[in-house]
Amino acid sequence: MITPYISLLSDIALGAVIIFLVIAFFDVYGAYQKERQLYGLVVMNKHKKDIIRNTKVLKQLNIVITRFYKERKKEQFTALTFYVILLGSVALFLYFIFMKQLLLAILAPLTVLWLSKKVFSLLSADENSKIDEQLPHVIDTIIKVFSRYGDLKSVFYETSQSIDEPMKGYMESLARKMLSSDHEEALMEFADELDNIWVYSMVFIILSYREETKKEEVILNLKHLSSILEKENGLKNTSVTDKRYGVVLNYVIMVFALLGSIANIVFNPAGKEFFFGSIGGIFTFIIGYASLIITLLINIKLTSKKRKE
Repeated sequence: MITPYISLLSDIALGAVIIFLVIAFFDVYGAYQKERQLYGLVVMNKHKKDIIRNTKVLKQLNIVITRFYKERKKEQFTALTFYVILLGSVALFLYFIFMKQLLLAILAPLTVLWLSKKVFSLLSADENSKIDEQLPHVIDTIIKVFSRYGDLKSVFYETSQSIDEPMKGYMESLARKMLSSDHEEALMEFADELDNIWVYSMVFIILSYREETKKEEVILNLKHLSSILEKENGLKNTSVTDKRYGVVLNYVIMVFALLGSIANIVFNPAGKEFFFGSIGGIFTFIIGYASLIITLLINIKLTSKKRKE
C-alpha cells in the first residue's frame, strides 16, 4: 500500500529537481553571456537574444511579464517567471499525454499560458489610472509655478521638473511644442494625446487664462479641480479596500478547492478514474477549473484601480 505513494513522491521530487536544474541552467547561461559581453568577448544581437522568449507565440507573454516587473523595478525576475510558466505548461502537457488525455494535453498548457498573460496584464498598472492618481499633485504644482510665472510655456516646463512619470514626459513634450506652435493648439494636442477627462478639464481651465480670465480665478478653478480629483481617488481607494475582505475569502475558498481537486486526483484512484476515464468526468474537470479561473480573474478585477472602459 505504501509503495505507490513512495513511487509518486520520488517522481514528484525528480520532476522538481529537473525543473530546478533547467531554471538554474538558463540563469547561469544568461549570466555567462552577460559577462562575455561585458569583457567584449561576444556581441549580443538583440534579434537573436533569447529566442524562446521572442518567438511569435510567447512574445506577448514575455512583454506583459516584463512590464509587470519593470513597474516594480524587479526586472531580474522576468526570465525566471517566464520559464517557470513555460516549464509548468510543458509539465502539464507531458502529464496529460501520460494519462492519455489528448484534449486536456492541448487545453491545459494553452490555458496556463493564456491565464498567465491575462493575470500579469490585469496586475500591470493602467496609465490612465496612474494619471488620475498623479493629477492632484500635478495641478498643485502648476498652481505654485503659475503664481510665479505668467508664461504658460515656463509654467509647464517648471512643473515637469517637479513631477514623476508618466506626466513628466508629457509635460516636457508640451513645453517643447509651445516653443514652435500656438499655445492653444499645443495644449489641445496634449489633452488629445492623454485622452483623459480630468486632463481636458485642466486644459480648458488653463486656456481660459488666454481669454482674459484673471490669474486668480484660474488658480481658484484649478484648486477646485484638484480637490474633486482627490475626493474621486479617495472613493476609488475606499471601494477597493471595502472589496478586499470578500476577495480574500474568495481566494481562500479557491485555494482549498484547488488543493482538494489535486488531492482527489493524485491520492484517490476512484477520483482519477472518474475525471479521466469518463466523458462526464472530463466535462466536470474542465468546468471546475474554468470556474476557478473565472473566480481568479473576477477577484483581480475587483481589487484593480483600472478605469472601467
